[in-house]
Amino acid sequence: MFNAEQAMNLYLADLRTNDMTPDTLKTYSVTLRAYLSFCESESLPAAETASVAAWKARMSENGNKLVTISMRLNILRLYFDFSIRCRLLQAENPVIPELMPPRKKIRAERKPYSHLMGVEEMSALFASDRPSGVHRANFHRNKAIILTLLGCGLRNTELRSLTLSDLFFGPEDEAKILVRSGKGDKFRIVPFPEPVQEAVSEYLESGYRPSTLSDDDILFGTGTTAENWRMMSDENLSTLCKRYIKSATGFDNARSHACRHAFASFNLTHGVPMAEIQSMLGHSSITTTEHYASLLRPTAPTASGNKVFNDLFAATGNMV
Repeated sequence: MFNAEQAMNLYLADLRTNDMTPDTLKTYSVTLRAYLSFCESESLPAAETASVAAWKARMSENGNKLVTISMRLNILRLYFDFSIRCRLLQAENPVIPELMPPRKKIRAERKPYSHLMGVEEMSALFASDRPSGVHRANFHRNKAIILTLLGCGLRNTELRSLTLSDLFFGPEDEAKILVRSGKGDKFRIVPFPEPVQEAVSEYLESGYRPSTLSDDDILFGTGTTAENWRMMSDENLSTLCKRYIKSATGFDNARSHACRHAFASFNLTHGVPMAEIQSMLGHSSITTTEHYASLLRPTAPTASGNKVFNDLFAATGNMV
């Protein structure tokens, strides 16, 4: 008889050994526990297609978007694949292809953004003054975080995983950041514009990051000493971004990914080629970048990632 709980624990343990990031592991764990809890509450066998279909219907009733439903069903499919390979389940995978939402419907569900941070709001963020409401002690760190997200297009996890050794300071044609923890464990190089370099340098000079840390330690961490210096959580980073951006610009509810959207839109608008934007964002397919672009509504269709920021934002952070 299939022991769904035991199989889940073995699967999650296996994922941990494969160096899955804590955030992704948490997503898998929450999804699988939600499914097993649903089956238990409805007295349904976990390894049957009818149970998966019922869970899908419940997610839809609860207002979950198709992209969320698709992601959760895919996690469930991988879990059952593991169970079958390990001979914990003697049956076909209950997550059949017919249950997966069609990609066309998922794409149609994604509407263009009604408003993005524009040059005026970005200029306010690049300004050197401390926004009212931002604590003096962590101002330089928080500003450097915001500008690195805005100027480099990083994901939440990618920024939190940066180390000082990943940063290469220098002139426009040499400055870069190595992203070693990209989505799917992919490595890429992103721009490191001069205003971002300046903000990071000011942060390092502020003393917030303990001087005894090595270059291989987390760049933007939290803690008061080298001993308790640690990586921020994804939620902490998003909350930090939301509060800082609202204080500086009045733009409300801008979590960390809003900076990535602004980065992409800014580069699209200022003529950076689509292939270069694909590389900077870390998209495996140009199709993904093109769809991203359609959501961001660029207003003009050439330039480079470092150049557009260096040209539009002076070293002081103000508009040229």
